[in-house]
Amino acid sequence: MQLQKAIKKRRSIREFKNKKVDWRDILDCLDTTRYAPMAGGYYSLKYLIIDDKKDIELVAELSDQEFIKQSKYLVFFISDSALTKQVYPEKGDKYVKQQAGAAIQNFMLALTEKNLSTCWIGHFNEEKISKHFGIKGEIEAIFPIGYKKEEPKTRPIQPNLFNKISFHKFGQKTMNKQRALHSMDPIDFGNKD
Repeated sequence: MQLQKAIKKRRSIREFKNKKVDWRDILDCLDTTRYAPMAGGYYSLKYLIIDDKKDIELVAELSDQEFIKQSKYLVFFISDSALTKQVYPEKGDKYVKQQAGAAIQNFMLALTEKNLSTCWIGHFNEEKISKHFGIKGEIEAIFPIGYKKEEPKTRPIQPNLFNKISFHKFGQKTMNKQRALHSMDPIDFGNKD
């Protein structure tokens, strides 16, 4: 699958088939996180993979998200930010969040390419989950993994990119004065709605 296709196909899925996932496919997808940018080259992420049904049910309860129980695996993204914060004391927290987000996007696109599905879970009781699993570090997100039960309904229309771009100064909608005299037709900003 080409990157553009995977980006447009990726969806948050909350209904999974009762079909086992090959854990090696999850490892292949996690491998893509190694290529995400990391501040100073200091890799701050660790992972926990869970397939025990009772543990999955506990996480669903501690996340207030019942659908998680349908998944066959959970993948936790955990930041061990000590080194990044030591090297970048003023901006280390920010960098750790940014690099976690970049790695997560790689992971989700790799899942999409393998026809696996997930939903980014950011709401959970971190204290209780960390204690139960002995997690050291900050849980950035949890990903229930499975095969989607059915094709999702149509995706809501995304914002028009042209309305979100400024040039040279926030709020300026043209690249330069000369460009303002011409139409925007040579540039495809996607959905024109």
